[in-house]
Amino acid sequence: MTKKETVRKIEEDVYEIQSHSNESIWYRINVKNSACSCPHWKFRLAKMGGQCKHYKDLMEYFDDIKDNRQGVFDEIMDIIRETPFSESFSIIEKYGDEVIDEMIQLGMLIESRGKLRVLE
Repeated sequence: MTKKETVRKIEEDVYEIQSHSNESIWYRINVKNSACSCPHWKFRLAKMGGQCKHYKDLMEYFDDIKDNRQGVFDEIMDIIRETPFSESFSIIEKYGDEVIDEMIQLGMLIESRGKLRVLE
């Protein structure tokens, strides 16, 4: 299981994950195209269309977040479904930025002009 401390979001769809063998090395992953900055992906897997262990670890990390917070996620999604285009502020105030950001990163919600909407 990938710990939260070993993953950091850099920008939309771009994350860094810490190397398994050297804690001072971080590899950058673009989740849109499954690209990783690790040598194994750059020199071998990019040509074959494969995914490196860092990309797979990041996907496992996202699955773990979703599994661990599913009850809270379901509650938030029910609130938003009942009130389409819910005000972001009131939901963020109740559940916190981190949870809403995770739901957006996982593709569960979209935020536009201060309103939240469930993506289904």
